[in-house]
Amino acid sequence: DAMSETVVGTARYMSPERLSRKRYGPSSDIWSLGLVLAECATGRSPLGRINSMVELVLTIEETSVEDLIAPELSKGLREVLFGCLQSSPERRMPAKILVKSPWFGSHGIAGVGDASKLMQSYLLDRISDQENKLS
Repeated sequence: DAMSETVVGTARYMSPERLSRKRYGPSSDIWSLGLVLAECATGRSPLGRINSMVELVLTIEETSVEDLIAPELSKGLREVLFGCLQSSPERRMPAKILVKSPWFGSHGIAGVGDASKLMQSYLLDRISDQENKLS
C-alpha cells in the first residue's frame, strides 16, 4: 500500500500530514528531504529552534514555503526546496521529477538510479570511516 498511517521517525523532519496523523505517501519523504537538504546547505534548520510538538506544528502551519528557504541559497537549490516544502502533499514535486531538476543534474544526478547509487556510495564510505575509527 502506497499510503500509511503509522508514525515512525524524528518529529522535526515529519511532513505536515504525518504530524496531523493523516494518511501519507511518498511525498511525505519529499518534505523530509527538503528539510534535510536545507539544513545541510545552511547549517541550520529551516524551522528554527523548536521546543515542543505544539510549537513544531504551529511553525509549519504558520510559515510560508518561501520563508522556509534561505535566500542565500542558489536559485537551483531554492527551486528544489520549493518543490519539496509545499505544505500540501499533492503540490510537492515527485522524486522522479525532482532528481531531473537542473540542480541535481549539476551534481551528476540524472535520475532516481543515480541518486540511489550516490547515496549508497556515501553511506558505505561513512560506515567504513566509522569502522576504521573503531578499530
